[in-house]
Amino acid sequence: MSLRFIHELKRATAKKRMKMLMEMQEKNFTLLKKRNPELANAIKHIGTGEFRISITDDFLEVSHIPTKALCHPDEGLFKYITELGHWHHTGWIDKLKVLHEIPTGIEHGQRLMSFAEKLHTAFPAIYHRMATGSISLPRLADGRRFSGATVFLGTFMGLQILHYLQTTEIRDIVIVEPDVTRFSLSCFFVDYAEIEKRFGRLVLHVGPDMPENPQALLIDHAPVTSTVWLRLLPAYPSDEFTNLIQRFELHWRGLSEVFVPFDREVRNLCYGARNLQNGTPINYQSPVLSDNSRIVIVASGPSLDKEIPWLKENQDKLIIFAAHSAVRTLKRNGIRPDYQCSLDTELQPELLDKLELDPDIPFVSYYKANPDSLKRFKTVLLVNEAGKANPVRFTRPLTYTHPTTGNLMVATASFAKPKQLYLIGLDLGFHQAAERDHVKDYWAHQTTDDEKASETEIAKPSLTEKEGILPASANFTESEGKIYTQAYHNIARRAVEAQFSTLGSQMSIFNLSDGVKIENAEPCHSETLFLTDYPEKSADLALFQAAFTGEQEGVWTVYRTPGKQVVESLRNAISKAMTLKKFDWLSFAQALDHTWSFALGDCLRAEMGDLRVEAYSKLIQDLLVTWYRVIIFTETPRETEQVYKQGLEILMSVLGELEWQAELTTFEEAFNTPTSSKDSTIPSSL
Repeated sequence: MSLRFIHELKRATAKKRMKMLMEMQEKNFTLLKKRNPELANAIKHIGTGEFRISITDDFLEVSHIPTKALCHPDEGLFKYITELGHWHHTGWIDKLKVLHEIPTGIEHGQRLMSFAEKLHTAFPAIYHRMATGSISLPRLADGRRFSGATVFLGTFMGLQILHYLQTTEIRDIVIVEPDVTRFSLSCFFVDYAEIEKRFGRLVLHVGPDMPENPQALLIDHAPVTSTVWLRLLPAYPSDEFTNLIQRFELHWRGLSEVFVPFDREVRNLCYGARNLQNGTPINYQSPVLSDNSRIVIVASGPSLDKEIPWLKENQDKLIIFAAHSAVRTLKRNGIRPDYQCSLDTELQPELLDKLELDPDIPFVSYYKANPDSLKRFKTVLLVNEAGKANPVRFTRPLTYTHPTTGNLMVATASFAKPKQLYLIGLDLGFHQAAERDHVKDYWAHQTTDDEKASETEIAKPSLTEKEGILPASANFTESEGKIYTQAYHNIARRAVEAQFSTLGSQMSIFNLSDGVKIENAEPCHSETLFLTDYPEKSADLALFQAAFTGEQEGVWTVYRTPGKQVVESLRNAISKAMTLKKFDWLSFAQALDHTWSFALGDCLRAEMGDLRVEAYSKLIQDLLVTWYRVIIFTETPRETEQVYKQGLEILMSVLGELEWQAELTTFEEAFNTPTSSKDSTIPSSL
């Protein structure tokens, strides 16, 4: 059997076709029995279900038994599936970002702009093609097309999948079928073992309740090519596909819409090094709080307004972690948080004034914050992180601290391990009635009388009309259908859920927020909660604060490999990964998508856990995306080859300009010597 099964069926005699179909089902049963015995037994039991496969003289017919209707036009099944599986069939849903998206006013954007301009100067015709916005799948020498990551929504018979695989070289695919009966029918036609062999894996989900995995398994496996172009093909009309398309789109948008510029990442590394050198207290061990311990995370989502009375009444019965954007609202309602928290690394004095943060309340900050912004607080407690670019190796790093201050608070509260955790204002989305994503008294919502006088009334589009704003499952059943989210909030939600999944039954988590549903957090209305007194609160606060130290010993160590050497290794690894003996579309796409993980792995082999080069990851990914955007508009093999060679040369030139900061080198040298200790001093230039 092979992926050319359609044509093998077409050529076979009518008598042999049924035998071929039964052999295919048996092959799929054998494959699935090893992976998912329950699903394998289901397809064996269901067979063709409510559908009938009829052998005809020239091919096959598939009909729906209850209605006696054909499942394809009268012109024939073969004609139907070859049209549906054609690369330009109107049923395709294409998510495209084929025009350059370059941030302005930052070094990150300047380097991308320089790279793009050099390519367009060398190939001006491509620039004009891009401006039209009209694009086709690149044509291969053998007449087939090249397609990036592809989602098949519904298998049904699955013959359209086979046709697409025969006529198109695909970077990667995911197959999703909510209807087990329709999937069972596909097992008579689709050789899933051959699909696994071709792609090195089989990403398949069958059944109505699809987890997050298929989106991540496809898009995260092809982060560069998917950023530019993601294809989805529904096999039949279904309301379920609408939700699936929205979920894939949210994940897809996150590739380009949520990022920190590399120049800020590098500055943040320097800030982190300074804070460590200054001995500012940083987390190093989890406190052991009382059996009555309760922490409430107060974010600044719109639903915070409703919870203010309950929070004010119970503030002495809770340890309050307040986002810096929520402090103003709490203070103006007579609520004093126990900790003010922020993930932001560059809080300017003007913004700090508007936020009305209290210098006497301990400030829990991401450890890469600018030390100058921390000076106004009497007590600063820093939070480190895992899986990010760090100037040192932390002994006990936290997880899932990004991308929002809400995530930082969840990570810090999980570090504290209270017996109960409450979430307020952690909406992670928009409520249709509010059409805003912050509490009403949020500082940015306030305008002066002069500003109000100069405002003109402009009709605001509804949430459903805004690009990138998509429906989301609601925390409260009465809000279902009224809650919306976008890529940034969606990534934040997934990080919160990932954090909660690590806790098991260690704490009870209650979500009081009228926003997006968060797995492993129990929806709960505040009016149903009656808290007992919390006499251990002062002791627990002291225990929490004692879990932070300014000492180095046992908390962090400097990497042995100099940062300059790490950056040079990064350049060499990228050059090696992107240099092809002979260009072909699939190898090029695979290199684009795997280059970063290859280069990172090369650095990790030099010193385990060293993720310092992560500071450059977004820049490198964006350079590769820019290159891919240009090359998919080439029209001939010769032009494609030229853009590949020129692009690689320009890419390496841009990477050659990257430098490891002298400040970080000085820090490494001071703390990476045999005589260094916790009393080591760093020159005042730091």
